[in-house]
Amino acid sequence: MRIRDITSLAWDQIKRRKVVTALCMTGISIGCASLIVAMSVGESAQQYSLDEMNRNFKMNEITVKPNEGISTKGSGTSEKGNFDRGKLTRQKLELIKKLPYVTAVAPFMQIESLEMITIDNKINYVEVIGTDLQSLTSFDKTFVQGGASDSGAQLY
Repeated sequence: MRIRDITSLAWDQIKRRKVVTALCMTGISIGCASLIVAMSVGESAQQYSLDEMNRNFKMNEITVKPNEGISTKGSGTSEKGNFDRGKLTRQKLELIKKLPYVTAVAPFMQIESLEMITIDNKINYVEVIGTDLQSLTSFDKTFVQGGASDSGAQLY
């Protein structure tokens, strides 16, 4: 059989069975559309859950703390200069800033809980964290009132 014969035979069958052809085309269209919708809903749910996890649990932030559990031998100096394990220096901040995919770096200093007494003599405990206030916008933090002070205090 030639291709022309096969084509004419198929076309005759399509013309004779119009309802069957229409139902097949409708079924194929519905199937393709449902696959596309299912894939887009799955992708949307995955992206939404990832965004919520990052927003609620800060899965995209890393906290670097000094390595206090390991004792160091010697004076803590190396060939490149003083690289003290327990102190966050500007050199270490610049090194972290150069890592791939790092968008913002800021030193945070956690001060112990402080006792706060309100005007009506209620006692609360607050935890104070000090940081470079100019870098707060990089961490999606904003001031409700006021702004950063130019007092010149440094954390490192």
